[in-house]
Amino acid sequence: MNRRLGTPCPAPAGAKCRSGPPPASLDVGFAETIRDWAVTCASHIRQAGGRAELHIWPEGPLRELP
Repeated sequence: MNRRLGTPCPAPAGAKCRSGPPPASLDVGFAETIRDWAVTCASHIRQAGGRAELHIWPEGPLRELP
């Protein structure tokens, strides 16, 4: 159910309707200035019922993803 609109959320036939945020993958280097933001962001997604993968790489800042 779309809480803002009060309508069922659109989903393809056979798919489950999720009410939480979509899955997220966050990759950040250990020395990056946005590292703490990424940790906080992942925490907020999880608290909202979503799935968040957080990868903090020992090298940083990231230039290429593995």
